[in-house]
Amino acid sequence: MFEYDSIVFKSPEWLPVALGVSALVILVSLWGYGRARLPMHLKVTGITLKTLGIALLCFCLLEPELVQEKAKPGANFIAVLADNSQGMVIRDAGSTTSRAEELSKALKSQPGDWQEALDENFQIRRYTFDTRLRTTGDFDSLDFKGRASSLIGSTRNLGQRFSGRPLAGILVFSDGNATDLESLNDGLGPLPPVYPVVMGKESLIKDISITSVKVTSSTFEDAPVSIHCYLKAPGFPDDQIEVRLFDPEGKLLDSKLLDTPPLDTPLPAAGKAMKIEFEVKPEALGVSFYTVEVRQAERPEGQAVEEEATMANNRLVVAVERRKEPYRILYVAGRPNWEYKFLKRALDDDPQIDLVGLIRIAKREPKFVFLGREGESSNPLFKGFRGDEEEEGSYDKPRLKRLNVKDEDELKEGFPKSAGELFGYHAIILDDL
Repeated sequence: MFEYDSIVFKSPEWLPVALGVSALVILVSLWGYGRARLPMHLKVTGITLKTLGIALLCFCLLEPELVQEKAKPGANFIAVLADNSQGMVIRDAGSTTSRAEELSKALKSQPGDWQEALDENFQIRRYTFDTRLRTTGDFDSLDFKGRASSLIGSTRNLGQRFSGRPLAGILVFSDGNATDLESLNDGLGPLPPVYPVVMGKESLIKDISITSVKVTSSTFEDAPVSIHCYLKAPGFPDDQIEVRLFDPEGKLLDSKLLDTPPLDTPLPAAGKAMKIEFEVKPEALGVSFYTVEVRQAERPEGQAVEEEATMANNRLVVAVERRKEPYRILYVAGRPNWEYKFLKRALDDDPQIDLVGLIRIAKREPKFVFLGREGESSNPLFKGFRGDEEEEGSYDKPRLKRLNVKDEDELKEGFPKSAGELFGYHAIILDDL
């Protein structure tokens, strides 16, 4: 069916003439039929037919034309957007193919298909998206390994790329499960018409997945690290779920069963995650990578394991950090004292704390006193110096003894004088100076 936007008259200047002739002919017809001896219905029929004939002739006199606006072939662009995220590998309940396979089949170019028909009138620009938008020549490069589905951001980015250019529309092939829905609050910006082609169907998907993993550790390295694993298992009301933890070498460390509620127990709300916790103590220093895996527990012999929608969300790698160096504490004191002695002795057996000492050593004046030596009424420091360079040197600056330093340059110039030196210590203790 043809659709026309408007009717255009090529000779509008004949409109007054056409109206005048039409009025004159109609008046003459009325006068003539009024004097004729004919039945009334014949008079009305004759006048009506003559009026319609005159109107049609006058309409043709104006040379009317039907106008249909049609884009010039190749003048406009159309963008085809394909979802390349891992979420497309989901298989709907009762389906023998995944959404990714359906998408690949729909985008496979064949002679006489929809892409060839579009190419006759538009310049086709093909894009894929997962974590970001990418240009592609064809869709054979789809591997469905993207770690996100930035549907909102990619559509907005596409509109910005074609700003000021004739973009007729955007075809989006996706299941609609975007991972950046929160950015929708910022708006999409100016966009042409968007035509979504939805892969998959709305149905109950049976799937066990790891939604998130949280790692908590203590300040002290000897304390175990807690790995909190949050799971979801829609469609598995009567099954047991097994969660396993592997070390960086792939060795099984621990395995736990998560019993789902029986039939007479209310199930968790939709989208609510279940939780399992592991405790590990990394042997190696630095960052170690552990693997959390979730699966269906082993069934009794002869009972088949139910098929999941996807296995891509059943494993997750977790980074666990164990400090490489102990906590370093700088202890500054005016003289050796009992506190430092016992504190040092208590911490010698703790590999996580390194106590560095900076002790003032002054044989002549180990401690300032108001009373002087025998025969003196005041401290010798009040008398000042007598010009003896050796004596002046002994009082001009403190004599400091470094204890338990890591190398010969540490604290060589005394107490740290820069922020960089101070940041080398986790704590500083200032005793009686």
